[in-house]
Amino acid sequence: GFVMNLQPSEAEAGFDIRVPPTADPEDLERRIAEEWAPSSRNMTFEVRILHSFVSVFGFDGNT
Repeated sequence: GFVMNLQPSEAEAGFDIRVPPTADPEDLERRIAEEWAPSSRNMTFEVRILHSFVSVFGFDGNT
């Protein structure tokens, strides 16, 4: 049911972040940890690569 002014114990959000193949995935994770989900906010995150691709040049897009 509905309860006014009740803060839930947890919440979940998803983000679709697209970066160029030349982007450093470790740098992106570090930035998320420092700016978006610092431990002082009692937040955690996980990074999942859902789709891999091969560029027109034949290189794996995740490297």
